[in-house]
Amino acid sequence: MDKTLITSCILALVSGTPALAAEPTPSFETRAKEHCQKSLSIPSCNQVKPPGPFIKRCVEDAVLTGSFEFVETARKDYLRACQRLTPKPAPSKP
Repeated sequence: MDKTLITSCILALVSGTPALAAEPTPSFETRAKEHCQKSLSIPSCNQVKPPGPFIKRCVEDAVLTGSFEFVETARKDYLRACQRLTPKPAPSKP
């Protein structure tokens, strides 16, 4: 914690005046949404399959576990789904 904030809180307790308000930090869910959206922002894949359900699951997993450990798993699942939907090029003739 910042020494200035600690000092301000101590002075507020002693003098009875309000302490400085700390900067609000984004909630974990907000950070999870941003992180999952960024990780699943793959333009070539986004054109083939919308990432919405994968982002939703990624955020739910992150919030449930309290970590971003499963973001890479969501990314791999999304890429596999895109690959299945991407048409294969016709084989070239020799």
